[in-house]
Amino acid sequence: MLPGCGFWLRRLSRTHRFYQEEPNPLQAEIYRTWDGARKMCRMFEMFEFALRQVRTGTRLRHPDWSDEQVEAEARRLVTGVEPVTEQRR
Repeated sequence: MLPGCGFWLRRLSRTHRFYQEEPNPLQAEIYRTWDGARKMCRMFEMFEFALRQVRTGTRLRHPDWSDEQVEAEARRLVTGVEPVTEQRR
């Protein structure tokens, strides 16, 4: 547990979600006005943000792992896809 956060973490119920199930109508309306390139740009920015966050958490949990191990685990956690390993013949 993070120092100083115990009070706030205790007040959260086990069913508390940190995200909204339904999109904000105003946000959805704004996104509809964006062209495809802008939407794709934001999508890649969000993906990179998620990778940075997960890399940081993975590095903190596994300080002994190599950069390659951290990267593979972060990508696995964010995408849900197992890393492809090179097969030698």
